[in-house]
Amino acid sequence: MRLFSLKDISRLLNIPYKCLIKIEKAELVVPFKRDKESLFDFKGVVAFRTIKELYDKGLSINRLRQCLQNLKKLMPSVYQPFSELKISQLGNELILSKDDKVFTSEGQFIINFEHNKRDLITLFPKTVDTLFFEALEYEEKGFLKKAKEIYSSIIKIDSEYVNAYVNLGNIYYWEGDLEEAEDYYIKALRIDPNHPEANYNLANLLEERGDIKKAILFYIKAIYEEPSFADAHFNLARLFDKVGEKDNALKHWRIYLSLEPYGKWADYVRKILEEMRSD
Repeated sequence: MRLFSLKDISRLLNIPYKCLIKIEKAELVVPFKRDKESLFDFKGVVAFRTIKELYDKGLSINRLRQCLQNLKKLMPSVYQPFSELKISQLGNELILSKDDKVFTSEGQFIINFEHNKRDLITLFPKTVDTLFFEALEYEEKGFLKKAKEIYSSIIKIDSEYVNAYVNLGNIYYWEGDLEEAEDYYIKALRIDPNHPEANYNLANLLEERGDIKKAILFYIKAIYEEPSFADAHFNLARLFDKVGEKDNALKHWRIYLSLEPYGKWADYVRKILEEMRSD
């Protein structure tokens, strides 16, 4: 199962990091795993997106928190309400439903709802963003062929939807088709040369091919666009170390450690820094 940090989600959803922090502090999204850093599964990512859209439609964080408290009382078995429930609008009222249960955000069950359905407005109609999330979900479940089909259809609808190109490149990369992956990363960068993920992923690919000098340039570009991109600092430090640029390697090891003091590579980096100090 893939887990996402807030920084991952910020890049994926194009939502400001500070906004995600605000949502997390309000405890509107349940972390899949919390150690020194909260991590979220795919349902958590969807919940962040839904909350941000509801917030943009005028629902305050306090109202959303109250809504969540009511939902927990009504449906305690629902793990991630803002991704598991269907959210619609009836007049000025927020309507939430799952299976045959329909209720308001204030916690009131609605009986005999059938006659109101014609007035119901779906808050999140099917858009390219919705298609993108469908593709992400197929990708998460391992249905890569279906995910590719949807990403490709997104590109036909919106030829500048950069994240679809990036994710298509990722799938081809995982399948071992580096040439096709590179093609999609380059297409993404033609649309948005400043896209951190596209720069980072292309750097990964170039590194795997052995083109270290070019890989370094694209890692640097990814970091320039997103200075807190910890994995890019880690990989850049490795490559600088490989080509003998010890001072630059040391700089990026230290930055990585400052960004991810409890990250998966933190102990490894500490060991390297100790060895470098003893040399």
